[in-house]
Amino acid sequence: MQSELRQDIRKVQDENEEMLRKVRASHEHYQKRQKQLFTGIGAMLLVFMLFALIMTIGSDFMSFLHVDILQKAIASKIRASEGFMTFVWYIAYGLPYIFAIGLFIGLYEWIRARFHD
Repeated sequence: MQSELRQDIRKVQDENEEMLRKVRASHEHYQKRQKQLFTGIGAMLLVFMLFALIMTIGSDFMSFLHVDILQKAIASKIRASEGFMTFVWYIAYGLPYIFAIGLFIGLYEWIRARFHD
């Protein structure tokens, strides 16, 4: 009877250890997913903030790089063009902003990869 009781106790201990191992693995998986979620939300927030910053001070930034002169020339081309070329000039007008946003996103990804634990 005592040996059966020991076997039952050992069986319960093994089951408890297995359950504890599964709970720890589940908790570790949860922590990884939570970290990915916060990283993703932080990245989206940063991209949005950089986009808003560029659009807010974009004219000053572009005049510092003398891109405003180019954009004024493109604006006059947009007024004078017709059809498909109008679409092309609109794309050319937005390229400096798209390039700046891409630069900030690339910089963020480089920093995130460099300091990733």
